[in-house]
Amino acid sequence: GPFYASLFERLNNAGIGFSVLINDIIPIESPELVGREYEQMFRAWLEVAVSMADRIFVSSKFVEDQLSRWSIIAGIERPLRFDRIEFAVDDLRESRPIEHGLDTLRVVDLSRFVLSVGTIDKRKNQRLICDVWVRLAEEIGADQLPQLVLVGRDDLKIGEIEAGITHLIELKKIVVLSNLEDQSLTHLYEKCLFTVFPSTSEGYGLPVAESLKHGKLCV
Repeated sequence: GPFYASLFERLNNAGIGFSVLINDIIPIESPELVGREYEQMFRAWLEVAVSMADRIFVSSKFVEDQLSRWSIIAGIERPLRFDRIEFAVDDLRESRPIEHGLDTLRVVDLSRFVLSVGTIDKRKNQRLICDVWVRLAEEIGADQLPQLVLVGRDDLKIGEIEAGITHLIELKKIVVLSNLEDQSLTHLYEKCLFTVFPSTSEGYGLPVAESLKHGKLCV
């Protein structure tokens, strides 16, 4: 935010080069998903970063094209140097024993669960999956449902949104896990039935790539 914009300006004034990673420009393309205040803060940060960075790392050619078009509209008159990062090409298999995260995973029914990975917020749209689980619980009974495991920082406070979701969380038919180590997340990818990714707007769907990397269908 403002701190990094100020930092970039100080580095530039001191003649120190820097690079930035820009995953997407969703706050500008879809401000209704993040709120007006965040959109303004992101726009100010982006203008400073793109105007001063030696190179810009991006997650895909699509984001590169978006940034190129936006920089013209924003009146940034300088050549931009882009480098694409190939996310999810490294093997995430365990580099150390899974015991490090076993306590966290004890709440997961490893024999029958569906996985969704990503910050839990309006844009990622996990509310949709939870509403589906509530409806399924009403139609077929909660005991027939596989567990739904949401992995990510819970910015939405998903358990406080609706009574049906709260009830399924109490029954542990919906489980929210945050701050997982790579080994624990890898274990969940390998054990899940399939994954779900209902994002309404995405710069690069890393959980989709990770799911396919582990041979699991992503809905």
